[in-house]
Amino acid sequence: METKIIHIFRYNELSEEAKKVALEKHRYDQVEYNWWDDDYYNAKQCGVRITGFDLDRKKSIDGEFIWSEIEVAEKIEDEYSDCTDIHKIASNFLKERLKICDSYEFVDGAPIKEDELEAELNELEYQFQKDILGEFWKYLQDQYEYLLSDECVTDYLDNNWHYFYENGKDFNN
Repeated sequence: METKIIHIFRYNELSEEAKKVALEKHRYDQVEYNWWDDDYYNAKQCGVRITGFDLDRKKSIDGEFIWSEIEVAEKIEDEYSDCTDIHKIASNFLKERLKICDSYEFVDGAPIKEDELEAELNELEYQFQKDILGEFWKYLQDQYEYLLSDECVTDYLDNNWHYFYENGKDFNN
């Protein structure tokens, strides 16, 4: 029988060169599963259903409001800090909508120029939905970039009991 002693290391015990090897090997570990679930959930809590997105060439997001635009805006105002862009967009939408409605004359609860009012509100609502989806796209992009960052990958390797050979290659696999 032969006995061999193998030295294994935690990530924080590796040399700088070995850390680089380990980082690059595990860079995409946290984006190989549904990492976007929290962002989808947060959007849905505000009445927005995200149905797809592309962070690569297309840089796009698909989705729809499952509540009225007013309900979405009010929920966003409640849920997000007033210093965030998404809160500012929601607040702006509500102010603009009120301003548009106030600019029309009403008789017996109905606007005199109903078609014009409806067209103006539709345009405002379309732009609002586009802007809100754009903000959720930015949240997805920021989350993705963070998950790929050295800081996040290092935390992941430190906190998930990964072991490495001295050269930074996985011992676990």
